[in-house]
Amino acid sequence: MYLHIGGDVLIPLKDIIMIINLENLELSTATKDFLELARLDKNIKGCEPAVAKSGIVTTKAVYYSSISTHTLWRRGLDKSLYPG
Repeated sequence: MYLHIGGDVLIPLKDIIMIINLENLELSTATKDFLELARLDKNIKGCEPAVAKSGIVTTKAVYYSSISTHTLWRRGLDKSLYPG
């Protein structure tokens, strides 16, 4: 199964490690440092950071999405974890 994160981007569910709510103004220092390292390594893909609401960390890259974490969860993750 795949998760559509906006635009033309589909991510295999098996590659997703976590989804970060970027709308949360109180991100931990470790999370901020992680995202900064990904930016410096040019390992962030997807939408522009200015419009990003969520960050999807995968085994290969970090993707920014303008779709909220709640909507992403409803789109694919809850169905794959709790079928039926």
